[in-house]
Amino acid sequence: LYPQGVASGDPTADTVILWTRRPPVKGNSAGKLTVEISATPDFRKLLAGGTANIGPDSDWTCRFVAADLKPDREYWYRFIDEHGFASRTGRTMTAPADDSDAPVRFTFVCCQCPNEAAMNAYRRMIFEDEARQKDERLNFVLHLGDLSY
Repeated sequence: LYPQGVASGDPTADTVILWTRRPPVKGNSAGKLTVEISATPDFRKLLAGGTANIGPDSDWTCRFVAADLKPDREYWYRFIDEHGFASRTGRTMTAPADDSDAPVRFTFVCCQCPNEAAMNAYRRMIFEDEARQKDERLNFVLHLGDLSY
Protein backbone atom coordinates (compact mmCIF):
# COMPACT_ATOMS: atom_id res chain seq x y z
CA LEU A 1 0.00 0.00 0.00
CA TYR A 2 3.07 2.25 0.08
CA PRO A 3 4.27 1.91 -3.54
CA GLN A 4 7.14 4.43 -3.28
CA GLY A 5 8.42 3.03 0.02
CA VAL A 6 9.81 5.43 2.61
CA ALA A 7 12.54 8.07 2.59
CA SER A 8 14.30 10.46 4.92
CA GLY A 9 16.24 13.62 4.32
CA ASP A 10 17.44 17.04 5.43
CA PRO A 11 18.98 15.82 8.68
CA THR A 12 20.18 18.22 11.34
CA ALA A 13 21.70 17.29 14.68
CA ASP A 14 18.23 16.89 16.22
CA THR A 15 15.71 16.58 13.36
CA VAL A 16 15.09 14.64 10.16
CA ILE A 17 12.27 14.75 7.64
CA LEU A 18 10.50 11.43 7.04
CA TRP A 19 8.44 10.79 3.92
CA THR A 20 6.07 8.24 2.39
CA ARG A 21 3.12 8.02 0.03
CA ARG A 22 -0.05 6.01 0.79
CA PRO A 23 -2.48 6.40 -2.14
CA PRO A 24 -5.88 4.71 -2.31
CA VAL A 25 -5.58 1.14 -3.62
CA LYS A 26 -8.67 -0.77 -4.84
CA GLY A 27 -10.99 1.38 -2.72
CA ASN A 28 -8.81 1.13 0.39
CA SER A 29 -7.87 4.68 1.32
CA ALA A 30 -6.35 6.26 4.38
CA GLY A 31 -6.66 9.80 5.70
CA LYS A 32 -4.21 9.68 8.58
CA LEU A 33 -0.83 8.08 9.18
CA THR A 34 0.88 7.41 12.48
CA VAL A 35 4.65 7.80 12.45
CA GLU A 36 6.76 5.69 14.82
CA ILE A 37 10.46 6.32 15.51
CA SER A 38 12.65 3.91 17.47
CA ALA A 39 16.30 3.39 18.36
CA THR A 40 15.99 -0.28 17.39
CA PRO A 41 14.57 -1.97 14.28
CA ASP A 42 12.13 -4.03 16.37
CA PHE A 43 10.31 -0.91 17.65
CA ARG A 44 10.17 -2.26 21.23
CA LYS A 45 10.59 1.23 22.62
CA LEU A 46 9.26 4.20 20.69
CA LEU A 47 11.27 7.39 21.08
CA ALA A 48 9.18 9.81 19.03
CA GLY A 49 6.34 9.99 16.59
CA GLY A 50 3.04 11.56 15.82
CA THR A 51 0.28 11.65 13.25
CA ALA A 52 -0.16 13.33 9.90
CA ASN A 53 -3.16 13.76 7.65
CA ILE A 54 -2.91 12.77 4.00
CA GLY A 55 -5.24 13.29 1.07
CA PRO A 56 -5.58 14.17 -2.60
CA ASP A 57 -4.34 17.76 -2.03
CA SER A 58 -0.93 16.37 -1.06
CA ASP A 59 -1.03 13.52 -3.62
CA TRP A 60 -1.41 11.19 -0.62
CA THR A 61 2.12 11.98 0.58
CA CYS A 62 3.22 12.48 4.15
CA ARG A 63 6.12 14.66 5.24
CA PHE A 64 6.84 14.44 8.94
CA VAL A 65 9.52 16.36 10.84
CA ALA A 66 10.93 14.12 13.57
CA ALA A 67 12.32 16.44 16.24
CA ASP A 68 14.11 16.29 19.59
CA LEU A 69 16.42 13.52 18.40
CA LYS A 70 20.05 13.00 19.45
CA PRO A 71 22.98 13.99 17.18
CA ASP A 72 24.81 11.41 15.05
CA ARG A 73 22.38 8.60 15.89
CA GLU A 74 20.73 5.90 13.87
CA TYR A 75 16.94 5.61 14.03
CA TRP A 76 14.30 3.35 12.50
CA TYR A 77 10.91 4.62 11.44
CA ARG A 78 7.67 3.44 9.88
CA PHE A 79 4.24 4.73 8.95
CA ILE A 80 0.97 3.00 9.91
CA ASP A 81 -2.41 3.92 8.48
CA GLU A 82 -5.64 3.96 10.50
CA HIS A 83 -6.44 0.43 9.24
CA GLY A 84 -3.22 -0.97 10.73
CA PHE A 85 -1.32 -1.34 7.45
CA ALA A 86 2.35 -0.47 7.91
CA SER A 87 4.99 0.74 5.50
CA ARG A 88 8.40 -0.80 5.18
CA THR A 89 10.78 0.09 7.97
CA GLY A 90 13.20 2.88 7.13
CA ARG A 91 16.60 3.62 8.67
CA THR A 92 17.85 7.17 9.03
CA MET A 93 20.53 9.14 10.85
CA THR A 94 20.75 12.55 12.39
CA ALA A 95 23.68 14.79 11.50
CA PRO A 96 26.63 15.14 13.87
CA ALA A 97 26.54 17.93 16.43
CA ASP A 98 27.64 21.33 15.13
CA ASP A 99 30.90 21.15 17.09
CA SER A 100 31.75 17.58 16.00
CA ASP A 101 35.05 16.96 14.23
CA ALA A 102 34.13 13.41 13.14
CA PRO A 103 34.73 12.68 9.46
CA VAL A 104 31.68 12.55 7.21
CA ARG A 105 31.38 9.70 4.73
CA PHE A 106 29.06 10.31 1.82
CA THR A 107 28.21 9.06 -1.62
CA PHE A 108 25.85 9.99 -4.41
CA VAL A 109 23.43 7.95 -6.47
CA CYS A 110 21.57 8.64 -9.71
CA CYS A 111 20.10 7.22 -12.89
CA GLN A 112 18.95 3.73 -12.03
CA CYS A 113 17.00 2.16 -14.89
CA PRO A 114 13.73 0.65 -13.64
CA ASN A 115 12.71 -0.35 -17.18
CA GLU A 116 15.51 -2.91 -17.16
CA ALA A 117 15.08 -3.82 -13.48
CA ALA A 118 18.46 -2.24 -12.76
CA MET A 119 17.56 -1.03 -9.27
CA ASN A 120 19.90 -3.43 -7.46
CA ALA A 121 22.67 -0.87 -6.97
CA TYR A 122 20.72 0.76 -4.13
CA ARG A 123 20.17 -2.59 -2.43
CA ARG A 124 23.86 -3.46 -2.75
CA MET A 125 24.92 -0.06 -1.38
CA ILE A 126 22.69 -0.58 1.67
CA PHE A 127 23.85 -4.19 2.16
CA GLU A 128 27.53 -3.24 1.98
CA ASP A 129 27.04 -0.24 4.26
CA GLU A 130 25.21 -2.25 6.93
CA ALA A 131 28.05 -4.83 6.87
CA ARG A 132 30.66 -2.17 7.74
CA GLN A 133 31.74 -1.24 11.23
CA LYS A 134 29.53 1.52 12.58
CA ASP A 135 32.29 4.16 12.44
CA GLU A 136 32.94 3.29 8.75
CA ARG A 137 29.32 3.55 7.55
CA LEU A 138 27.98 6.23 5.26
CA ASN A 139 26.62 9.34 6.94
CA PHE A 140 24.95 10.86 3.93
CA VAL A 141 23.62 9.76 0.53
CA LEU A 142 22.90 12.47 -2.01
CA HIS A 143 20.31 11.43 -4.59
CA LEU A 144 20.89 13.38 -7.81
CA GLY A 145 17.63 12.18 -9.34
CA ASP A 146 16.47 9.52 -11.73
CA LEU A 147 15.27 9.68 -15.26
CA SER A 148 12.57 7.48 -16.73
CA TYR A 149 14.21 6.06 -19.81
